[in-house]
Amino acid sequence: MFGTLKWILVLLLLRVSVAWTTSIDPFGDINQRYKQQLLRYAKSAEMRNYMDEDVDPCSDFHQFACGHYKRLNPPNYYPYVNNPFESISNALSRKISVVLRDKTSVDTLAEMKVKNFHESCMNVGILKNTYPEKLREIVEEFGKMPALEDDEIWLTYEFDWLKTIAEIARKYDIRIILGFEVKVDTANSRIHRLHLAMQDLPLGSKLIYTQEHHEVYRKMRQDNIAELLRSLLGLDENSSEKIAHEIFDFESVLAMARTDTNSRTFFTKSLRTVDDVHNKYFPHFDVKRMLTILLGYIPTAKIYDLNSFETERIIAAIQTTPKRVVANYIFFNLLEHFIVMKPKMSDELEHLCLMRTKKYFSNIMDDMVYRKYITPQMEQDVQQMWHTIKASFQRSLDSVKLSWMRPLTRHMAKLKLDAMKLEINSHKEDNFDLEFQNITLNKHDLVANLKEICTWKAQQTRTRLGEKPRPHNEAVMSFSPVYILHENLIKVPVAMLQPYYLWSDSYPNALKFATLGFFISHELIHAFDEEGRLFDANGNNRQWWDFYTQEYFIKGTQCFRSQYQEYIYDGRHLSENLSQSENIADNGGIQLAFDAYSDWYHRSRLNIELEMLPRLNYTGKQLFFIAYAQLWCSSTHPMLRNFVTTMDEHVPDRFRVIGPLSNFLEFSKEFSCDLDTPMNPLEKCVIY
Repeated sequence: MFGTLKWILVLLLLRVSVAWTTSIDPFGDINQRYKQQLLRYAKSAEMRNYMDEDVDPCSDFHQFACGHYKRLNPPNYYPYVNNPFESISNALSRKISVVLRDKTSVDTLAEMKVKNFHESCMNVGILKNTYPEKLREIVEEFGKMPALEDDEIWLTYEFDWLKTIAEIARKYDIRIILGFEVKVDTANSRIHRLHLAMQDLPLGSKLIYTQEHHEVYRKMRQDNIAELLRSLLGLDENSSEKIAHEIFDFESVLAMARTDTNSRTFFTKSLRTVDDVHNKYFPHFDVKRMLTILLGYIPTAKIYDLNSFETERIIAAIQTTPKRVVANYIFFNLLEHFIVMKPKMSDELEHLCLMRTKKYFSNIMDDMVYRKYITPQMEQDVQQMWHTIKASFQRSLDSVKLSWMRPLTRHMAKLKLDAMKLEINSHKEDNFDLEFQNITLNKHDLVANLKEICTWKAQQTRTRLGEKPRPHNEAVMSFSPVYILHENLIKVPVAMLQPYYLWSDSYPNALKFATLGFFISHELIHAFDEEGRLFDANGNNRQWWDFYTQEYFIKGTQCFRSQYQEYIYDGRHLSENLSQSENIADNGGIQLAFDAYSDWYHRSRLNIELEMLPRLNYTGKQLFFIAYAQLWCSSTHPMLRNFVTTMDEHVPDRFRVIGPLSNFLEFSKEFSCDLDTPMNPLEKCVIY
């Protein structure tokens, strides 16, 4: 009887851990020790269900740890990708929905505005009859869109592409084709500078526009443009198809002008005077005129230029494309920022509106969730873990393991590590009422709200140019920690601290170090990767590595490049990625997290049996590697595999297990893998 009741409670717990939507303890007055036991049984059941223990862990550890995951989580419905991050994201979305719909709480003024915006999105159906008119009014603020006019009425000679995109950027902070953005100066983290910038590609990567196997995504993009032209702007089917084809063709030409494909560009922009940049592109691109429209003046400070080759190709594309097509492209890209199509299903609308609300108010929503769900004890535990990880890397810098670093470079690395900090993205020090005091949002008109927000953002951008950078003001809601280069700071998102996913007082420390500990360690290594090593302890872009140390690092990077290119995914070798920063961080991160866990393990005076889980016959150190591998359990719909691998600078999930663990000797020791087995190859790639 007790055994049956126990497993009913375990199953109930699993259900609760997935669908937690309130801050109420579902266990009530259950004895604390018994509650912890239930949580441990539940976690054990989850981990065991995903594993395929018939697989030899020394042959394929990802299959060993995740062999049954796909069967339990098939990718046959939206969002077509299942993995632990999707579960964390869904859980956070449920919590945010609860917060947004809470009518009993005493909201701040900023929180009321966020709730109004979300409600206006949910009420988008109210605008059904007036939506086309509202969109046309936005176009008319900047001129006329040829698609909405008779060819005889639209006057080609009156269209001025530069004036149009500059006015759009000034009013709504929307960058189309070319423009500027205000960012922290990479050479001096205490000031902002203007950066000449290109429009983000709607499909995200040049490769999506060029590679044959991405044709399906290109067709989806073009079909979507045509559908929006029909449904919201009233074009007939023939016209919408023709104009959509022209818009997408021009979009593809702009994508082809890019030189960067699947590699990072490490701050190759040149710092120049406005006169120098202007003279380089004039008369085809009048930089001073654009700045005058955007800012109302021409700044005297230097600005960052783009890659000249890319800029000149984009200008050439504009000059060789009919003005009518360029105008339709510009206005369609403008309108996309104000369109929210009402889906047929209410739950799809809820998801869509949640994403829109996150886009504009992620910091406020993080703060709302933090105050409702995150305890001081969690913060304390994360900081303790951080200090353990930081101390472990400090020891590595002092050890023979990193003897390839020459003394001066090693000394500078220690200074950078010592200055590095970690924060939870709580925003508890931010005054959102003051920050958003000039925004007025209502519950009924989404388009008006979007215009209000974009106008406010444009004002903020212009104001920011004359201000000192605020701490982590560029941080956004995410589902893994992030290293901020110019602040030498790691930020941990609230999402990762939700109870019973990666974090619980009842879980073995092995699981905590293998999951959140790994992510923190991964970000710490980013401070010393291909990009991070170009920044010093103060977050300034400068060269502080000696020649010998750089040469060793470059050879290690090439080792990773060769190793990962040999992996085959979906029938093809992984594409060559000039940047190995993510692979370096994965490999160094798992080794650092394990070192930190081992240090805790050997120093702990607690009952080491608590580092094991019931019904799982593995040591704490073995559980560490299983928990790490299960971070990368995933199932992706075949239609999306090519898209995901092209867009993500990380390698596919399987190789985030196979690569780092096959390079890690301690893993082979814990699972007794013979030398020259797949998970313990003779040659290993190691930098950190």
